[in-house]
Amino acid sequence: MHKPLMKQFDWKGHLETLEDRRVMSADPIGGLLGEGIVHHSFDETIVHHELVEEAPPIEHHLDTGPDFWIDPTDPYTISEQIGEIEQTLASAHTTTGLNQVLADYGFTGKGQTVAIIDSGIAYNHFALGGGLGANYRVVGGYDFTENDANPYDDGTAGGHGTHVAGIVGGNAGSDHGVASGVDLVGLRVFDDSGAGYFSWVESALQWVHFNRNSFENPITAINLSLGVASWNSTTVPVWSTLEDEFALLKADGIFVAVSAGNAYATYNAPGLGYPAASPSVVPVMSVNDNGSLAGYSQRDVRAIAAPGSSIRSTVPDYKGNNNGIDDDYAYMSGTSMASPYIAGASVLIRQAMEFSGYTGITQDTIYNHMMATATSFVDSATNLTFKRLNLEAAIDALMPADDYGSTLATAFNLGTLTTTASQSGIISTLNDIDYFKFTAGSNGTVTFDSNGMTHELQAAWTVSGATGTVTGNQGEEVSFDVVAGQTYTVGFSSSGGLGHYNLNAFFESSNNFTYTDWGTVSYAQLNGLSVAGESWYRVQSSQAGYLTVEGAFAAQGGQVNLKLYDSNLQLVTTGNAVNGTTRVDALATAGEEFFVCVQGTNSNVDYRLSNLVSVTGTTVNVKGTAGNDTFTFSAGSTHQVVVNGVTHNFASIAVTNIVFNGGSGTDTIALTGTNAKETAIIASSSTTLIGIGYQVAASGVENSTVYGAGGGDIAYIYDSIGADLYETFSNHVTMSGTGYQNSAYNFSQTYAYASSGGVDRANMYDSAGNDLYRTYSDRVILSGTGFLNFAAGFESTYGYASQGNDVVFHFDSAGNDRFDAGPVTSSMQATNGAYFNQADSFDTVYAYASLGSDEAYLTDGATDDRYYAQSTSAFMRSTIGSYLNYVNGFDSVSAISSNGGFDYATLYDSTANDIFTGRSDYSRMEDSVGTFSNTVSGFAQNYAYSINGGTDQAHLYDSNGNDLFRAYSDRAILSGDGFYNNALGFKQAFGYASQGFDSAQMFDSAGNDQFTATPTTAVMQAVNNSYQNNADNFDEVFGYASLGFDEAFLYDGATNDRFISGPTYGLMRSLTGEFYNYAKSFDSVRAYSTAGGIDYATLYDSVGNDIFSGYASHGVMRDQAGTYYNYVEGFDGVYAYATAGGNDTADLFDSAGNDLFYGEGNLARLTGTNFRNLATGFESVQAHFENGGTDTVDLNAVDYLFTQIGS
Repeated sequence: MHKPLMKQFDWKGHLETLEDRRVMSADPIGGLLGEGIVHHSFDETIVHHELVEEAPPIEHHLDTGPDFWIDPTDPYTISEQIGEIEQTLASAHTTTGLNQVLADYGFTGKGQTVAIIDSGIAYNHFALGGGLGANYRVVGGYDFTENDANPYDDGTAGGHGTHVAGIVGGNAGSDHGVASGVDLVGLRVFDDSGAGYFSWVESALQWVHFNRNSFENPITAINLSLGVASWNSTTVPVWSTLEDEFALLKADGIFVAVSAGNAYATYNAPGLGYPAASPSVVPVMSVNDNGSLAGYSQRDVRAIAAPGSSIRSTVPDYKGNNNGIDDDYAYMSGTSMASPYIAGASVLIRQAMEFSGYTGITQDTIYNHMMATATSFVDSATNLTFKRLNLEAAIDALMPADDYGSTLATAFNLGTLTTTASQSGIISTLNDIDYFKFTAGSNGTVTFDSNGMTHELQAAWTVSGATGTVTGNQGEEVSFDVVAGQTYTVGFSSSGGLGHYNLNAFFESSNNFTYTDWGTVSYAQLNGLSVAGESWYRVQSSQAGYLTVEGAFAAQGGQVNLKLYDSNLQLVTTGNAVNGTTRVDALATAGEEFFVCVQGTNSNVDYRLSNLVSVTGTTVNVKGTAGNDTFTFSAGSTHQVVVNGVTHNFASIAVTNIVFNGGSGTDTIALTGTNAKETAIIASSSTTLIGIGYQVAASGVENSTVYGAGGGDIAYIYDSIGADLYETFSNHVTMSGTGYQNSAYNFSQTYAYASSGGVDRANMYDSAGNDLYRTYSDRVILSGTGFLNFAAGFESTYGYASQGNDVVFHFDSAGNDRFDAGPVTSSMQATNGAYFNQADSFDTVYAYASLGSDEAYLTDGATDDRYYAQSTSAFMRSTIGSYLNYVNGFDSVSAISSNGGFDYATLYDSTANDIFTGRSDYSRMEDSVGTFSNTVSGFAQNYAYSINGGTDQAHLYDSNGNDLFRAYSDRAILSGDGFYNNALGFKQAFGYASQGFDSAQMFDSAGNDQFTATPTTAVMQAVNNSYQNNADNFDEVFGYASLGFDEAFLYDGATNDRFISGPTYGLMRSLTGEFYNYAKSFDSVRAYSTAGGIDYATLYDSVGNDIFSGYASHGVMRDQAGTYYNYVEGFDGVYAYATAGGNDTADLFDSAGNDLFYGEGNLARLTGTNFRNLATGFESVQAHFENGGTDTVDLNAVDYLFTQIGS
């Protein structure tokens, strides 16, 4: 056998099936039976409703076979499990009423012992006491399988006995056993493999008989969760060997519970297994959590049913997680689980019977009572009526009725006490209190004692009307002082369990009376005084109204009670101590005398004396002192007024007005309304709360707080004549200034007004949700779900957003205003300083201008930002969505990019005539009559759009560096180091260069265009005037043609210039570098030399057949196919070159004067006064002498065909 410290089995919980099984047996009785005795249970995994097969048990081959064994492999059909309701012991205890029994009576079976005849008990389990012996829960036992005194539940087939023991008496958590205070004895009759013999069971039963009184607490019950599954009868089998022992134990008065068996599905007929069929035992059936018999349970009308399906109880560690800690639980089902429930219940019923005076209690006494109080139910399978355990009814029927009143109102009257009185009683439930009242015959001391307490009764006392002092070894005495003619009530209960008692009251008379004079009272505090027994004090009211005396103390230092007497020592009122305080009140006239009696024992009592509250008709007047006072008011069906900690309650139907006057000092008041609609009016020196049927007014109070309580409350808050600060939050607002602070909490709407003077400021804070902030020149409003805060007349206001998606709207005044907005902060203010409204950290900002001359300034953030401006509105936003600032209706808007990121601005025109000015440091869109102006500066790129009509112009200016101007038919771009201005859709665009080396690129449209370039100005425009782009003073200009019929006109400067052209381009430039104008891909290029200087033109041919025509005033180079046309005029010399191929022809025309033609090689030259035309490389040259003068031809050997026309 493996003892407790050698738990080497790797076991997992499973659903053990319940069908009977066939075994081989060499035992003579076993041979007669043919089948064995088994445990009436199966195990369950923690994952319910899942059947998990465990490996077959190891067979043991002994000389003689066992009579029965534990076999975990028996099949139990899944269909029989479907619908079974799983229950912990906690839910089973609710079903049987055990939880109510414990709550009412606290019975646990203490003083008794139950014997578990089974597979042993894993006594190391924490819920079973953690050990074996007299000092543990498992007080002893025997192992009949190994013949030693160690009944540990071991072996691969173990765990069953430990589970059964936990149901009887486990004492931990919600799955505690039925009798968690009972002792246990373990008798092991199953060996490690689960095999057992009838002889072992018989020996165990005999052992119980001989040892029934061997332990501190006698054995009163036995549980046998085993039986022969092949037996289903109400009679005893002929082979039984146990009947003598059962009869003997019954005669001993021991209750024997036996599981009925799990083989109903085999027989489908009433009957019991054996030994449940024995007439000397109590058979136990199993019910589900719904109270019906389990499908497997064998049944008989003599048996009683108890919970047995899916019961969670204790198991050895090797049956749990095998982690070396004995704290494991598992689910098992079967009549094996129901039987220990009944065994435990018998212990509690026996305990209740003994408490109620029963003697000679036997198994039949308990069984008959158990059946008589059980719940009857009809079994649907047999249509028979069976009994189910009702433990609550069983115990209730046994317990004596309450013998004395259990409330102050129903206290038993002892009459007038002058000497001694006695009573006997029972504390019959855990919450039972027996009250006794009496009237004192004279001043003195009364002592109650409770002798003769029985069972588990422990005295507990309460005293009403005085402060009692508890004495005695077990607190069995209580003493207190009494005053003649006064009535006192003493409550006696138990701080332990139930029991009987004898109560005696002793009276000792005393007539001593001395007092301390506390004088005239308006308000006073007397701290740290001591009382030992009884102390008397004299007080006198200062005004008509309530006189209140309160005592406060630490209860652990001793209870203190107050009594108030009039000047004739007639009792006015009594105050009992509650939670360390005691109090008396009287409605006094001015100057009325009273005596305060303090009873109890405590070395540190603080007293509070108050005479500040009076009532006139329906008005309560509260008067402050010369010091600092604290007032509170709470409205309701009962109005509550608290003055310096002293509470007064007034019925709302009797009081309609409450008036507070703070007096001197720095005073504080808190007013709380109801859940109806109320209005608060809060000024720097007064506060008013108006509700349905009541009004509260406070004056002379420096600090006021008003609490709304629902109903759509409204608060109006006003400033002082000085500088004030107003702060609002979603659930409260505060106005403060020199010498005061006022707050309002939980109002749906608040309205604050700064109208009394001073420079006032308002701080408005958002809620955790989505909020809306609106600012105007005279007011601001912050609102969200469930709140609205309004502030008017403040010189400056600040709105703060922190959570949610918050939006602010800024509105201008009728005068001139300025709006500033950045990623975090926005503000609207009058330019003359009349108001200032700021908003911080709002997700979206909107600003609107309507009257006056208003300006807006928008600033970027550190990330990439975008700015968009139209004639009436503009907005700046972050590309990551961190902010959006929008403006509308401003006369001018300026956007500034200075904080980093890649920012660009987009400006749109109006429907009127607009002008866009783009510079390296700023850009502006404005109309020609000054109705709007949008300015941007510092942006990486600026885009201006002319899309809304009007005749719009764009003026783009260079920087002091090298810049590039690009002009298209639909846009113009001027860019340089650190700036980029793009004008789109403008009818006219002007580029201006002034410093650096600047280039202009001018592109044509898809239609017919003209490009005109002078030394200072270049213009690209449509022939139909649909657009015009100008470039002024650029160091170089490039004109590009692509579509349509395009012409270029290039003009010289005043210095020496050169023009060069080819089939696809034309270039006019100054030899001294003042200008450079280039035209490419134009259908026609015309160059003019008119401004002076010595200018030459050089014309190049194409790869095709070209014609050069040279005249005294101009020259033309063109191809015969008409793909290009280059024209020059006014040049001092024109040079034409045919070098690219083709059959080229040159025509040289004379002037009216004397001209000279010279030809040699591939050169042909015609010169005259003020002109010089030269053709080189042409295939043929024609010289025309038809305009007069004396012309000369000097022809040498030439490489071309020369033709002379005219003479």
